[in-house]
Amino acid sequence: MPALVVLLGGCVRFGFGADRADQGGSPSVDSRPDASDSSDAALLDATLLDANLFDSLLQQPDSGSHLTLPDLGPTDGSGTAQPDAPWSGFVLNAFTAYWASSGSIGWVWQCSGTVPDFDRFEICVDSDLSKVRAGGGTCLGPQDSWALGDPSCLGSPWWQMAVSYGLAASTQYYARLYVRDTTGTYLGSAVATTATKAIPPAQTEVFTESLPPGAWLTELVQSGANPHSGTSGLVASLPNSKWYNLHYGGMTLTFPGLTESRLKDGYLEFYLDAPQAVQVCVTLQQSNDQAEHCTPNYFSAPDGKPGYQQIQIPLTQFISKSTNKPMTAAQLAATDKFMPGATWGKGKVYIDDIVVRY
Repeated sequence: MPALVVLLGGCVRFGFGADRADQGGSPSVDSRPDASDSSDAALLDATLLDANLFDSLLQQPDSGSHLTLPDLGPTDGSGTAQPDAPWSGFVLNAFTAYWASSGSIGWVWQCSGTVPDFDRFEICVDSDLSKVRAGGGTCLGPQDSWALGDPSCLGSPWWQMAVSYGLAASTQYYARLYVRDTTGTYLGSAVATTATKAIPPAQTEVFTESLPPGAWLTELVQSGANPHSGTSGLVASLPNSKWYNLHYGGMTLTFPGLTESRLKDGYLEFYLDAPQAVQVCVTLQQSNDQAEHCTPNYFSAPDGKPGYQQIQIPLTQFISKSTNKPMTAAQLAATDKFMPGATWGKGKVYIDDIVVRY
């Protein structure tokens, strides 16, 4: 089975940013604060998943149908009733799967209150239910993502979010969320489960080996240095650590057989090697609109190891700026620019093998 990585983004609020220039550009028009705002309030707001939008996404026709969960009951992982939290006023609940692709699963939950002597959150995931119920599986903590060491809990209506990636396709996975204090006391969530999808039958290449006629790059250049596969990839050499939008435009994409039904099972996939772990906001731009999705904080390189990370984003997670609803098949077909943005860190950012699978 491929290596399993779980990463936590605290929480995520979806929205739209103006096409920012490298120094911040035009004012942000979304609920995510401008990248240049480093205040505590802005950083907190950047990590919130708005419950209203979360609910609206789940209410879209057929959206989330692949996340139907078996009724495991409120268990503590051993099959017994989940106990009350050992810390007065603290509540951990609603841990469940939110979305899935062939190699990734998004998990969400809510918590409120505080944990005295807080130590960490921890997520354990495995395809073996007995392992997860026994407290096993692949478990990651703050050493893998700083946000797993963040004690912030705002309660309803905010949802925390985490993503597991590097998973096997067409496989049922189980997960538990833990919160632990420094005395060794801990609370485990109920077991959540969903299956990764099969790899979709069709794909459209956005970039694999060479630029199509008419395509253009800003910040990025095509290079034979460090490709993920083949002999060529895209690279940006950044002189400092600030927000950069990397532009790859002028593309003409075709999606034979694409329907709204197939779009809901599709995802954007690319491989990323960045100087530091980052939150990446990916914009798919059209001539008169754009759709954006921001990954949880530290989505890339959360394991602290150099090298390419596979990123998969379900197409239904790209939210249209004009409608504030998931992107449609027609909007995807009209996309002519791929624009990932992040505070990448000083050094080289490599992107390769960009495809849409549907």
